[in-house]
Amino acid sequence: MKTSDQVLVKRLKTGEDVALSNIFDQYWEMLFKMADNVLLDKSASKDLVQEVFVNLWERRKIAEINNLRAYLIQAVKYKVASQLRKKKF
Repeated sequence: MKTSDQVLVKRLKTGEDVALSNIFDQYWEMLFKMADNVLLDKSASKDLVQEVFVNLWERRKIAEINNLRAYLIQAVKYKVASQLRKKKF
């Protein structure tokens, strides 16, 4: 049974690492494909998505997450844009 995003966010905020694992399993592939479609570099895309999940764990107590999917997509978009800016300069 798939746990709802709201339940996962609540469990994440209490520090349950299983919640992070469930979020990772649910969203990793989609986020990786998003990043790789722009960066065209599988290694960089994997690293970028990993950074998003590490950041999610580190900010779990302070992050305001109303829509988990949207939050993760926005985080990947921000990281991809940042990566592209670094490459440009």
